Amino acid sequence: MDAAASAGILGFIAYAGLFIALFWQLKKIKSNASPNDTDNGNTLIAHGIQSTIIGYAVANLFSIDSFPTLLIFYLLAAYVISLANKNLPQENQKQKLWQFIQSLSVNKKRAFLLAFVVLAAIFAWQYNIRPFLLNTNLNTAKIMSQNNLCKEALEKIEKINLPQKILGQYAVLEVEEMLRTCIREEPGETLAYSKEGLEILEKSLPIYRNSSRLWILAGNIASTISAYEGNDAAKDSYLEKSFQYYNEALKLSPKSQEIILNMAWGDIIKKDCKAARERADQCIQLNPAEGACYWTRATSFICDKDISSAEKDIEKAKNLDFNSSYDSSVQQLINAYIAIEDYEKIAELYEFLVYKKDLYNVQWRASMAEAYRLSGQYEKARQAALQIIEVLPGTGLKAEEQEAIKKTIEAFLQTLPPAYR
Repeated sequence: MDAAASAGILGFIAYAGLFIALFWQLKKIKSNASPNDTDNGNTLIAHGIQSTIIGYAVANLFSIDSFPTLLIFYLLAAYVISLANKNLPQENQKQKLWQFIQSLSVNKKRAFLLAFVVLAAIFAWQYNIRPFLLNTNLNTAKIMSQNNLCKEALEKIEKINLPQKILGQYAVLEVEEMLRTCIREEPGETLAYSKEGLEILEKSLPIYRNSSRLWILAGNIASTISAYEGNDAAKDSYLEKSFQYYNEALKLSPKSQEIILNMAWGDIIKKDCKAARERADQCIQLNPAEGACYWTRATSFICDKDISSAEKDIEKAKNLDFNSSYDSSVQQLINAYIAIEDYEKIAELYEFLVYKKDLYNVQWRASMAEAYRLSGQYEKARQAALQIIEVLPGTGLKAEEQEAIKKTIEAFLQTLPPAYR
C-alpha cells in the first residue's frame, strides 16, 4: 500500500512484479530439485524464503517500509538470486560468455568497456558520491546548530538546496530537527527559524504529498508562527494555513488523534469552542484511554465558561497519566483563558511556567507582566517587567537583543498608570 501511495500504479506494478519474480524463481528451484536433495537443503530453504516473502507482503499491507525492513527485503532478494544462479550450469554459462567476448572486435570491446565505465561513473556519482556529499553537508550543519552556530548552519543548508529527491524525506526532517535545536538555543529567533523551516517544507510538500508526517509538521510550524506573529492579519493567515495543512494530513490519516487534537487547539485560539469540543469528542471516541483528548475537551469547556465540566475533564486526564505540567499543556490552558479574557488565571499560569519551569524565559515573563496589567494588578506588572531586566544577563541573548528588550520594557512601563511607572 505504501508503494502504491508513494510511487503510483506503475510503481506498484513494478514492486509487485519483483515479489512475483522472486516467488517464481523459488518455485523453479523447488521444481528442479532432485529427489535426493537432502544434502544441500535447497528445497527447504526455498520454501522458507517463500514463506518469509509472503509474510513480508502481508505486513506491508498494514505498515510503511523503512530502511531496516527494506534492507531485509533486498538481502532476501539477493539470496534468492544467488540460489537461482547456483542451479544453473555454471561451466556452460562461463564458456558461452567467453566465446561471446572472443567473437567481438577490438573496437567493440573498447566501446563496451567505455560504456561500462561511463555508466559506472554515473551510477557512482548519482547514487553514492552525491548523496554522500549532501549528507556530509547536512550533518555538518546539524553539528553547527548543536554548537550554537545556527546562522552558519542555515548558510550550509541553503547550499544543499532542499528538497533533494535523492535524500528523500530524511533530509527535510533532519533540517526541521536542526531548526528546533536552534530555537531552543536562541528563543528570540523562534519566528525567523520557524519561517525558514516552513519555507523548506512548502517546497517539499508537492514532492511528498502522501506523507502525512510532513503535512502535520507544516501545520505545527504554521501554528507556531501564528503564535509569535505580531501582526494580527499575518497571525490569522498563518493560523488558517495550519488548518489547510492539517486537513491535507487528515485526508491521509483520517483517524489520527494527533491531527484532530492539533486542530482542536487551533479552534480554541480562534475562539470556536463548539468546533474544539466536537474534535475532542471525536478523539475520545477513537481512544477513550487517551488523556490528551479529555484535556483538550476541558479547554473547550473553559472557552465556553463551563469551568465545572472543565475541572471534571482535567481530573479524568490526570487519572489517565496525562502530564498537565508540560509547557504545551499549560499553554493550551492559557489559550482557553485568553478566549474568555480571564487575565488573572492567565497570570497564575504564567507564574507557574516562569517560577517552576524556566526563570530565564523572557517571552513568558513578558506575557505574565501583560496579564498582570490587563487584570489590573499594576504593581505586579511593574515588578514582573523590571525582573526581566534583572534576568537578561543569564538568558544568553546577544547584547543588541538585550538592549531592544530593555527599550520594550520602558515602553511597557509607560502603559501603566502614572503611580506605577
